[in-house]
Amino acid sequence: MHDGVVVVDSDGHLVEHSTVYDGRIDPRHLEHAPRVLRMEDGRQGFSFFGMPPGRGDFGPGDAITPGGLLQPRMLDWDEGQPGGFDPQRRLADMDVEGIDAAVLFPTLGLFLSLVPEAEAAVAIARVLNDRALEYCAADRTRLFPVGVLPLKDVAAAVTELQRCAGAGFAAVVVRPNPDPITQRHLDDPAHDRLWHAAEEAGITVCVHEGVNPLLPFAGLERCPTMFDWHCVSHPFEQMLAMLGLMRAGVMERHPSLRFGFMEANCGWVPYWLERMDSNWHNLGSRAPEIRRPPSEYFRRQCAVTCEADEQATAMVCEVVGDSHVMWASDYPHFDAEFPGAVAEMFERGDLSSERRARVMGANAIDFFRLPLRATTEPLSSSR
Repeated sequence: MHDGVVVVDSDGHLVEHSTVYDGRIDPRHLEHAPRVLRMEDGRQGFSFFGMPPGRGDFGPGDAITPGGLLQPRMLDWDEGQPGGFDPQRRLADMDVEGIDAAVLFPTLGLFLSLVPEAEAAVAIARVLNDRALEYCAADRTRLFPVGVLPLKDVAAAVTELQRCAGAGFAAVVVRPNPDPITQRHLDDPAHDRLWHAAEEAGITVCVHEGVNPLLPFAGLERCPTMFDWHCVSHPFEQMLAMLGLMRAGVMERHPSLRFGFMEANCGWVPYWLERMDSNWHNLGSRAPEIRRPPSEYFRRQCAVTCEADEQATAMVCEVVGDSHVMWASDYPHFDAEFPGAVAEMFERGDLSSERRARVMGANAIDFFRLPLRATTEPLSSSR
């Protein structure tokens, strides 16, 4: 706790060991797995799409160390923030911050859609989800895993979602980007079975972007550097995913299915809801599956994350409702603030004590249906 408030990190990450696949998967599925390999010089590099491992002006370990890209030390993957790999070290870091619980997303697992073969993607997803369970087994009262889904095979994705739900996962995660092989978007009718299964299982679906130019994202052709990629891909892809899920009627058909839009900050949300509402009033006949103003879908079943340095948080709470904004650390990725993020949230003067309690923990407990007790009653009725 921090100042008597239950604190939940709604979007942290675990980090898969470079050996995560060893002895767990048929070797024929490994060629295109998102993984970390040794290069000829003995150092480690990323391998995606089966390409030879490589590194640029930072090491893979710098990407999973808070502040790691400010002055890269060319760290190997295995030299990244220890708490990403070791749950006991993470729990100790959570204690330093005053974090009671964390909802944990994958790292390499965010690039599952780069696996071209559906059968291999299914096998890789199972391995990564098993690893997430093992990590969180260190303390299932504080660590809550998020599962990855092999969307190239929707039937297999449904099976894996049901397995995750049965194992007590807090959520499952999907990418907002079109699949680089199938070209399917989240709102593709092929995914209808998945949304039905998620609603039936009562598990939250989180949309999460991750920087990688091998995955198509809006504006990629005009983004030559990682600075551009990171600025553009996260909010733009989330905006498109939210629009598509509403326009295709997914939220209309599945009114109790919760969607989280993660790691894009929250300042874009009031503008985007207002923009979509305005167009619904003027052009709604062109989108017949949207039966009500898009902002109503958002308030009924959606949430977004904010980070400690985001000045727009209080404004967003005021405009869209403070039961829809959840604090996230992004630990241990390079843009995470550690230590000090929780203290920064409690030191800011623009959040009332009740609103702070909601943003820092109560909303995540409600949204993910975590078996925790908050200091503030969740606003379930507002959804």
